[in-house]
Amino acid sequence: MSKKLIFILNVLLIVIVSIGNLFYQLNDFNFSLKCFCSICFSLIGIINLAYAIKLKKNNIMFYIFMAIGLFLAMLGDILLEFDFIIGATTFALGHIGYFIAYFIYNKSNKLDYIIITCLALFSVLFIGFFPLLEFDSLLIKIVCIIYAIIISIMLGKAIANAVIKRNIATIIIAIASALFFFSDLMLVFNWFMDAGRWSSNLCMATYYPANLLLALSMYINIIKE
Repeated sequence: MSKKLIFILNVLLIVIVSIGNLFYQLNDFNFSLKCFCSICFSLIGIINLAYAIKLKKNNIMFYIFMAIGLFLAMLGDILLEFDFIIGATTFALGHIGYFIAYFIYNKSNKLDYIIITCLALFSVLFIGFFPLLEFDSLLIKIVCIIYAIIISIMLGKAIANAVIKRNIATIIIAIASALFFFSDLMLVFNWFMDAGRWSSNLCMATYYPANLLLALSMYINIIKE
């Protein structure tokens, strides 16, 4: 498991997912292509975790929880096709995996709380009161609010880490988390506002790059150390 081989695998899988994402959208969001792309980005996380373990890197729990987040995102992609609440819950657990990794990378601080509070307040007010959003039930609305708080924690902590521990890895993670936040917003527009195909395209056009960047950040952090 040489450094060169791991680099090639990362680049190859990133290219495969990027091309797959394009064909996924051009083929009317084909479910099989979606599964293939999601399995591939999860595989990047597993490969990079194995590499970190082999090299006996410090802070190994960071890599473990990043890989867990990628795996649960992949699983959520599949489950969301069959049941919104189960799929959204799986996604939320994946986001929890991500932000646990972020907190492992850098312990909590005041900047975290400030940014997270602002993002969470905006997200909850938007879900709760934006007049064009229509939810099938109160339960689904509550699930969306909880999900919004979780993704706000993920993005807020990523931004704070990029400010406090500024390096290539934290900047990549912050960009990826922002893409994830935007992707989830487009998902809400598509599911609960019937915004049209453009929202689906924007959702997936930012979703896969977000996961790919998060997976790549593991490798970047390994070689940075």
